[in-house]
Amino acid sequence: MPLTTKCAPVLSHIAVTVLPQIYATYPAGSSLNQMIHLSQFYHSKDFRQLDWGTQGNKAKYGQISPPKYNLKSVKAPTFIYYSKGDAISSFLDVRKLIKRLPNVVYTQFIDDDQWNHGGFLLANTVKEVINDKVIRFCNKF
Repeated sequence: MPLTTKCAPVLSHIAVTVLPQIYATYPAGSSLNQMIHLSQFYHSKDFRQLDWGTQGNKAKYGQISPPKYNLKSVKAPTFIYYSKGDAISSFLDVRKLIKRLPNVVYTQFIDDDQWNHGGFLLANTVKEVINDKVIRFCNKF
């Protein structure tokens, strides 16, 4: 399944009037290294820094393999939103992440097969479902 299929917003969740703006700029804001890193996560099933190869890792990290992220050092209050239809962030992976992060203060699961990764940015109800809550939480901190 192509990445655009996994990330593009589902038409039932977006206003068709925004389609020209979406497709004029989609995908944007990602680098090749981000895509490589995402692929490494997927294949290794390990949450670690970008693997530059043995030589690159020695130069960058001082060791032959990339170090794992120390999630216990994340002290910021963390809010996690995830959905049933998101093929990029699977339900099981997000549940593992929630258990590993020390300061998760809120989680919201969107039980909708059609709400995929792009829905968190472009769904026509994102204001009510996500954004208003994020703003309320941010105003508390």
